[in-house]
Amino acid sequence: MLLFSLFFPVTIIGIIILSAIRKKNKKTNSKSFWISLLLFLLVEFIFVYFIVILPTIKGDAALNSGVSAPAKIISVKSTGNTFNHNPEVKMTINIQLNGGASYMVEKTLVLNPVDILKYTAGTTVTTLLDPNDKNNFLIKGIDTSE
Repeated sequence: MLLFSLFFPVTIIGIIILSAIRKKNKKTNSKSFWISLLLFLLVEFIFVYFIVILPTIKGDAALNSGVSAPAKIISVKSTGNTFNHNPEVKMTINIQLNGGASYMVEKTLVLNPVDILKYTAGTTVTTLLDPNDKNNFLIKGIDTSE
């Protein structure tokens, strides 16, 4: 649905602009209009792919083939931005790998206001790590085993 809500209005605006250019310039033939429209749609699709679709695919990779690992939240700082009344935070976590090694990762997330109190400094969470990119992870939930 998000893809449609981004793609459709931009397509309509592009068609309106190309039609206005076509009407203004009487020498433009129908073939050049359709070529321009096709190029516009191609550029638009590439933009939507890299902004919307690719990040979703990367997140799905961590979910589908992710390695579960415990992590400890080091800090949670507000960025001052909100999206649909949900605050954006910059979270620093220390991920513990199965071999005993650990590393720090900083990620910007949008949290539900109800969940902010759950994700505070010192909280242990379970993460899913993308096997191909150790900086790509998802927080699966809070570790309640302690």
